[in-house]
Amino acid sequence: MSKLTAVSGGADTTNLTTDAKDAKAPAQALRTSILKMSKNMSQKVLRITLPVSFSFVNTAANTVAVAAAVDLTTSVEWTNLQALYDEYRFISGKTCWQALTPSAGVTPDVMPVMAWDPVDSTVLTNTRNGCELKHHKLYSFPNNSGGNGVVIGDRPMTFVYAPVKRSAMESVAINSSGNITAAPGMWKSLPTAGSNAAPDGYIKMYWTNGTAGLSAVVVGIHYWTVECRSRK
Repeated sequence: MSKLTAVSGGADTTNLTTDAKDAKAPAQALRTSILKMSKNMSQKVLRITLPVSFSFVNTAANTVAVAAAVDLTTSVEWTNLQALYDEYRFISGKTCWQALTPSAGVTPDVMPVMAWDPVDSTVLTNTRNGCELKHHKLYSFPNNSGGNGVVIGDRPMTFVYAPVKRSAMESVAINSSGNITAAPGMWKSLPTAGSNAAPDGYIKMYWTNGTAGLSAVVVGIHYWTVECRSRK
């Protein structure tokens, strides 16, 4: 009899325990959802293409020989990206360019080469040097003559290049000072962009343009595509 009274008159601890679990379930689900959303937001990657204008001029009497660092900080958008994200990686590049010559009678029929070198800043010494690089393109100009400021060709030339394949074997590179640095295509801290320790390769050009000591100018736009992410 006392056993029956205890059951009917006492608290139903089984039901209380179940109710408590049911009350906690929505809160736990909400926390899980928020954590998952936060994680997804922090890992979301932004891909953006940054246009940067440039010009190459004679480095000798009749030669354009340039090795220009891929410096993402020269983009007007870089400051904003640096304020929002922690890391970036260089995905690919496209350079659109045009050559201008300064005087009449120029016949720039020597083939120029444009190349992308992932680590070495050494200037090309001839066209063949540029053709030895994996990422390069050789161009052929028609003969031109006319008044001052002749534009060679009727449309921009193009050169497309991409980082080395992202793999464990290519995750590091040795710079000119002998230090190990992240290679182009690997995730790097945004503040390191354009620094001597971590450039994203070098755009190189060699062209013996036949201007007899006068200035020739190569002008154009680099389109550099990068991905940015936050680790916060």
